[in-house]
Formats: sequence, structure tokens, C-alpha cells
Amino acid sequence: MKSTGPALFRTNRRTGAPCSFACLLVLISLIYPSCIWTNLSRTLVELGGWSHRQHQAAKVQRHAGDEKVVSKGREERIQPSEVDFGQELFGVVVGMNGAGAFLDINCVLPGWLPIGRIREEHVENVEDVTDIGHVMKVRVVGLKSGFVDVTAIDLPIFSKRPLSDLEIGEVVEGRVLSKKNGKIGRTKGKAILFLDIEATANAAMLVDPKHAKQVVIGRKMKAKVIEIREPFQIFVEPVEDVRPIIDF
Repeated sequence: MKSTGPALFRTNRRTGAPCSFACLLVLISLIYPSCIWTNLSRTLVELGGWSHRQHQAAKVQRHAGDEKVVSKGREERIQPSEVDFGQELFGVVVGMNGAGAFLDINCVLPGWLPIGRIREEHVENVEDVTDIGHVMKVRVVGLKSGFVDVTAIDLPIFSKRPLSDLEIGEVVEGRVLSKKNGKIGRTKGKAILFLDIEATANAAMLVDPKHAKQVVIGRKMKAKVIEIREPFQIFVEPVEDVRPIIDF
């Protein structure tokens, strides 16, 4: 049976009579002295406050529990060192801009999906083919500063030789793709040549800057593998024409 009106003075819709709780309060006010009524009112208010505090405490406790769940989820996220080249992951789109989309790939670093790797065909606007919350399957291409580079399409590099197949001391042939001057760590003051050796990562060669000037982009040269840092780095030294100036 439903009632209407404020909580303390609801009436029965069918009879129009006040609800029992309101009647009880009126009877108490008539029978007992005002001092007792005042104390009773204070008690009721205190009980109401206690109930409110209990409700707030319960909310805080639930919130704390949620935070523990979130923290646990963060702890369970994979580290960049655990990410492998070509690894398949599921990502959830969490952000977009004109150049691509950011994905939550269950890693401590976000995944970055360039617009050119979302679909095989040309994509003009990221918003035309995906949206926040969209789940997609991607593969790891590499590690960049602050994010994991991924792709949603197949790339020719995935068919190249994995670094795990290479051996220290093995002589490989590569084509010079680019060169630049090193600025930090052991590369500082050195020139770096990047070679395509038909592997899943380009090889890096440290040489004297004077010798690097003699190297033409596109030139083929042989090199010896001296260090492999899977899954994304390989270092080589020349076996002809260009002398290395640093031992790894």
C-alpha cells in the first residue's frame, strides 16, 4: 500500500490517514512532558547522524577496496622488457589525435598506433575508423621513448629474420639506411650507421665520424655481429672499409 507526502508525514492514498510513524510522534508529544520530547528528538537526530556516518564509512571502505583493485591491476601490467617484437596484443583505444591512436595494451607504457597502420587502405581521419573504447588486435613493432610502437596491419618486417637466429661473431651483409652523430652514453662523440641486415631490427654500427663521412647511404657492406639485445637492438662492427673506434 503506497503513501504520499514527506517522509515523516506521509498519508495513506486510499484513506488519507497519516502513517503510523507520524501518529506515534504526535501521541508522544501529547503524553510526555516537553523535556522528555526534547531528549527523544535529540536521540532520534543522533541516531540519524550515526546512520549517516556509517553510510559514509561504508562508502569510504568500498572506495578503498576499489583503489586496491586498481593498484593490483597496475602491478599486474607487463613491463617493457617483457614485450617481444611481433607479439600479438589486444588494445583498447583510450585516446586519439590526427596522427594516430593511443591504446591500453595492459603494459605500463601505452601503445601507439600510427594512422598509417590502422588499416591496409588509406585512412584520412582516425575518428572514421575507430573510437574510444574500441578493442583491436595489434602487433608490437618496437619500443620508443615512453610508448610501445604497434601496428594493426601486417608489415614486411615480420617476415624478416628474428634476432634470436643471429649469433655473436656471425658476418652479415647490410645496406646503409642512415647515419647520425651520437649524443649520449657510449655513442657520444661517435657516428652511428644504421644497416638493414634483413633482420627484425636494424643493426647499429659505431664508427669514427671522419670515416662515416665516406659512407654513402644505400651502400652495401659486410659487418660482424658483436652484441644482441633482444628484441629490438643489435650492434655490429665493420669487417671492411670502415674502422670501428670502440669495442663493445
